[in-house]
Amino acid sequence: MKHIIQIAGIIDAAEAQLLLDSGVDWLGFPLRLTVNAEDINDADAAAIIANLPENRSGVLITYLNTAAEILELCKMLHAKTVQIHGNIELAELQHLRKSAPDVFILKSLIVRGDNLSELEN
Repeated sequence: MKHIIQIAGIIDAAEAQLLLDSGVDWLGFPLRLTVNAEDINDADAAAIIANLPENRSGVLITYLNTAAEILELCKMLHAKTVQIHGNIELAELQHLRKSAPDVFILKSLIVRGDNLSELEN
């Protein structure tokens, strides 16, 4: 399996190009956050993603929790990869997968010493 390097928090096209030139595979764009300010606006993120080489990926990183909202933002950004933070119902993930089979979905998990039962759900 090939190792994938992802850097998140891209602020502009110049930084994106610097990271691509340095061998980064995936550029992460945290948008629709529940905490912290966004590093870039939707239009600039979409422009960067649109100009990525075929072998690189722009990753939408978001706390959105409905398939419809996630899919709408993925389409607007032309993002083929989404990394979901925060809580989302399994039914929403299933709906997202069915509605957008070409989108690679990552779900973040927070692992602590006392939350195994939470992770199993």
